[in-house]
Amino acid sequence: MIPILLVFFIVASWPFWAYALTDADILHWIPLSLEIRNHFNFLSMNQVDQSHGPLFAWGSGLFSKLFPLSFYGVAFFNILMAVLGVGLVYYFSSHWWKNSKVALVSGMILSTTLAWVYLARTPMYDLTAAVGYLAFVGFYIQYILEKKKRYFFIALLGIVIGCLTRFSIVLGLAGFFVILVHIIYRRSLGLLVRDGLILLFLGTIVNVPWLISQVQLHGISFWEVFLADNLLRFVREPGMGVLPRHDYYGFILYSIVGMLPHSFALIAVMFQPSFWRQVRHDKRVQVLLAASIPCLILFSVSGHVKLARYIAYLFPFFAMLLGQFVVIAPIDAKKWTSSIRGWGWGMVAFVSLILLILSIQFSRQASEGSIMVLGLATMLLVQLGLLLWGGAQATDGYGKKTMTWLYSLSMAYLLFFSLLTWASFHVSFLTEIRVPIQLMLDQSIKY
Repeated sequence: MIPILLVFFIVASWPFWAYALTDADILHWIPLSLEIRNHFNFLSMNQVDQSHGPLFAWGSGLFSKLFPLSFYGVAFFNILMAVLGVGLVYYFSSHWWKNSKVALVSGMILSTTLAWVYLARTPMYDLTAAVGYLAFVGFYIQYILEKKKRYFFIALLGIVIGCLTRFSIVLGLAGFFVILVHIIYRRSLGLLVRDGLILLFLGTIVNVPWLISQVQLHGISFWEVFLADNLLRFVREPGMGVLPRHDYYGFILYSIVGMLPHSFALIAVMFQPSFWRQVRHDKRVQVLLAASIPCLILFSVSGHVKLARYIAYLFPFFAMLLGQFVVIAPIDAKKWTSSIRGWGWGMVAFVSLILLILSIQFSRQASEGSIMVLGLATMLLVQLGLLLWGGAQATDGYGKKTMTWLYSLSMAYLLFFSLLTWASFHVSFLTEIRVPIQLMLDQSIKY
């Protein structure tokens, strides 16, 4: 496990000294993080920031104290949470399947999955909430399987982390999960009601001090933003003239892209008869689906603006789903090879088409950042090639080449992030993000 965590930490941190922050939404929370860093003022934020929850800003501000004020310093808490997510996937896979190879493969898959790497390097609320939800799911199942109360209390800590970061999303997903788990394990209605009430009470009460402080600071405007962010935004994006989004397939496509370069293997799994036998008879596989599929369905049918990071909660469970299957499931070698080849080449074509469409849709940016775009395309296609031609066709490919793929896929990420760092100083749509963030940091240094 340690090599996987170390390699992923390097990938998520590279190149440390000139770290690139590439999402304009980062500008929303950095002032809050600096408030914590400079004044340790945990309950009175200096702006509303969409009422997501305070924990991410708290963590970012506190951990940034470990470094001179820098892009990497404010991103460090998010990176640690991403590393923790990989560690939890390893831990839960090892305990549920009692198989170190399953744990190793699952950890490798998550640590090299495009969505998790992207989330690790793009500090926003969603990854911290996803790790809290992952901790809740894993330790709640440990509690059910082993009947040890300490696991239940650790699961509740996961709920606290999630609800202090993305209140309604984590609480809602946890509620659906608890209901499905009680069906899977045929637990009593009384236990369902008890656990549901505990989750609802705890997830709400931990936010009360922060909520009260925000009302005192911002007045009724806070409640309006809080309700919009935690309830109304799942029907439609707030704002005059903004229409609900009905592209129900959007998050399915994001899931496929997010699981790159392992997408084609995960899709191939779904066409294996042994997978559906697992779904029918293996409660552990049912748990992974119960923890992930409701999120995909709920966001897909919502009218919310489609942003890939909203489904951050899926990817740890998809990684475990693929990891356990390729290691322990009985696979028909001929069918597997045929399916892998077909879906693998299909994924190469799909990625090429997506890159072409985006280059046309954002032609100005693509033209200006042509070197970066070329680097991204090369990285994705090389990674797909490594898996497709490097052994995924074999039924034991993931098990035999786990560490080789970890190092190879990670090296491709490192090369691209070196290029991205250079581009963040020279490409206008990236410097437009870097410059105001740097200005905020420069103005804050005096504290």
